[in-house]
Amino acid sequence: MSFLNGITVVDLSQMVSGPVATMHLGDMGADVVKVERPESGDISRNLAPFVDGVSSQFVALNRNKRSVEVDLRSDRGQRLVMELLEEADVFVENYKAGTAEGFGLDYDAVSAANPEIVYCSIKGFASDSIYEDNPAYDMVAQAMSGSMSINGYPDGPPINTSIPIADIAASMYAVQAITGALYDRDVNDAGGEYIEVSMLNCIMSWLGIRATASGVENEPYPRVGNRHSTVAPYKVYETADSYVVVAVASDGLWPKFCRAIDREDLVADPRFETSADRTANMDELYEITDDIMRRKTTAEWFDILQEHGVPSGPVRNTLEALEDEYTERQGLVQELTTADGDDSVPVIRYPVDFDEFDAPVHTDPRPLGADTHHALRELGYDDAEIEALREAGIIG
Repeated sequence: MSFLNGITVVDLSQMVSGPVATMHLGDMGADVVKVERPESGDISRNLAPFVDGVSSQFVALNRNKRSVEVDLRSDRGQRLVMELLEEADVFVENYKAGTAEGFGLDYDAVSAANPEIVYCSIKGFASDSIYEDNPAYDMVAQAMSGSMSINGYPDGPPINTSIPIADIAASMYAVQAITGALYDRDVNDAGGEYIEVSMLNCIMSWLGIRATASGVENEPYPRVGNRHSTVAPYKVYETADSYVVVAVASDGLWPKFCRAIDREDLVADPRFETSADRTANMDELYEITDDIMRRKTTAEWFDILQEHGVPSGPVRNTLEALEDEYTERQGLVQELTTADGDDSVPVIRYPVDFDEFDAPVHTDPRPLGADTHHALRELGYDDAEIEALREAGIIG
């Protein structure tokens, strides 16, 4: 069973936000036709590191898609993409403001040709906003949303999150909105829809409880490093050989933690009896427990804490996380082959499990333009017409 079987997506996005969204639509069974500029393709194709000349970033974000090369700088190329859109269900683009309009592929033009299409535009900033024309990448949105300001230590600078969370937030909301619009169209006979997804709006929505707390206190939410601002002990502890996270997020967990570290006397210590007490006396609490946690290795503490039912976890590096037994048993890592098939690249599969649906990697990331001929044949072009378009530089 495939959730989106029969749904065709035309993808004119690149880098991260759009490609992640269309990748997951492809994971759920949609036929994704990725339109790329001739010769260079998606910007991500040219970003290191490379395996057999193929960018690892491109491989990570572009499975389950077909690649079609079209020169959108030409009128003929624009008409060709419009022909693809006339037969499509979904259109995803993440051009900077005004670019789609310049190509004649704005919502008014596309919906006039295909009133049933779900058109999703991913932008840095919302249209008709004071920042509408500003260029944006993930770090820009992190900075302007307030999320960067709460990462880091109190006496240090704000820290960017290495995971591109603004891009990914936008991609997740795009997938939600697209599938909702498809349901509305196909079940409620609502017709097509225009969806605008702003990276800044999306990452601000992820602030959630931090934004509300800041509003209630009328103060910027503080940077607290590897601690929690209102829960203790809830932090990264240094151990004898590395680091472990301990998350005692309720009064019921406090006695369990005290028993795990062999300090049951702390349970009834008036400084630490309740969560509010532990927060008020956080520095004293950590002065005691920091010393204790440095006496054993991370593996030893993880075993002990799990035995006592205390939420905890070792701080792994990315390679350790990929090679962990949990990751292996879940089948989270899948190997995709490069264009020439000589080497494989590990990627994280679609992470949600269903009883009746599987989200396999049915198409490895494709070489640039590998599916141009087949896609045009589906539109009714014969071999001679396709060759003429190629000779004219309209397609790659």
